[in-house]
Amino acid sequence: VTTSSAASTNTSVSTRDTLGNGGMRVEAAFIQFAGFTFGRSASAYALPWNGAPGNINAALLGGPNYDAGVNNIQYTWQFGNGVSASVGIDQQEQANRIGVLQGVPTVFGAYTNHYAAPTAPDVVGNIRLDQAWGLLQFSAAAHQVTGDCYTGAATAGHPSDKWGFAVTGGLQLKNLPTGPGDDIKISATYSEGALRYVLGNSGATPTNFQVLNSGFTFAGVPIADGVYGGLGSTIQLTKAYGFNGAFNHNWNRNWSSSLFGSWSRVDYNGAATATICAGAYGGSVTCNPDFNISQLG
Repeated sequence: VTTSSAASTNTSVSTRDTLGNGGMRVEAAFIQFAGFTFGRSASAYALPWNGAPGNINAALLGGPNYDAGVNNIQYTWQFGNGVSASVGIDQQEQANRIGVLQGVPTVFGAYTNHYAAPTAPDVVGNIRLDQAWGLLQFSAAAHQVTGDCYTGAATAGHPSDKWGFAVTGGLQLKNLPTGPGDDIKISATYSEGALRYVLGNSGATPTNFQVLNSGFTFAGVPIADGVYGGLGSTIQLTKAYGFNGAFNHNWNRNWSSSLFGSWSRVDYNGAATATICAGAYGGSVTCNPDFNISQLG
């Protein structure tokens, strides 16, 4: 699977929320006191290992990753015996959303991001159990999906906002018979209208993928939190789910190895598929924007 970033083209619509060119990223800058965290840090949704269950960079898909941080406010309760819970709000930014597709792309997979500027942050939280044998965590998030004006003019109106969501379960097993410090980390994630929680990585998430279709040619398939069509249409939220994990072995204090992998699926409903596929391939190839992504290393 080859990834490619689709360019976001700005228009005269002032409400469009697009990725700018250049800039500086601060990965962590926060203060903590009395259970509160203010600033830029990993989300309350994040797993302790973020997107790196093994010896790998942040390119592993199949679950959330906040190693680059997000602007947030969160509070953590410690209940004793390793049980804790956190709740927070995360600023909506390019780091935690993918894109919104409007209308019919002139070239399959080539489209402009029509996310309107959001009016609400992501609401996130987790419940966690830390023990000598390992860790168990369940996370949940609510994510607002907003659409731009129908025809690029404010007088045309825009589709009503929708709320997507994501849930993740993570498990870490320690004290393995293979050696001291060895562990297994696995997670599973499901989302609707919040694909960034499944396709998480530290950099900019691509807005399309190149896939080999049944005609043995490469075509771009879009990744979008939601899809809508012409005047009066509603946003159709995109489903996605994924799994990832790793086994880590320590050879000595200075050397370790990992076996890691992931599997993810992006699934558009019938209305979204019809919008994406209208005119795609010129009718010569069966159009199906759903796809799977697998990784092994």
